[in-house]
Amino acid sequence: MKGIKVIAGFACSILIILFLLIAFTENPEKALYEQTIKTLMLHKDVGSFQEVVEYYPELEDIHSKMKRIAYLNNHIQHITTGPAPIISKEESIRVQNFRLEVRQLQINVKEALTRLTTNYIATQTP
Repeated sequence: MKGIKVIAGFACSILIILFLLIAFTENPEKALYEQTIKTLMLHKDVGSFQEVVEYYPELEDIHSKMKRIAYLNNHIQHITTGPAPIISKEESIRVQNFRLEVRQLQINVKEALTRLTTNYIATQTP
């Protein structure tokens, strides 16, 4: 009985740690996106996102892809949340397709932000 309590306490503490890690870790694409925007705002000496978008319209596309990533991640979490979610084969395939789309969008966002940053650095060098 004492062993079961220890195992249950250990399992609960692991779950709490995992929850905290998920809750407080920042999306790397979001951090890169925000840093790119700050850099471009300083470069063009503007004070708002809309002004930066006027100079760099591709930011609007990147922003919409990031919104799609957030939507898909939220949808995946909604389907798979619970102590023992019962997922049908069709839902499992949908979740797998959502995850593939998220990965592809993340790659696209990283590439686009890298291109923007590279173009910015290229214009800064004499």
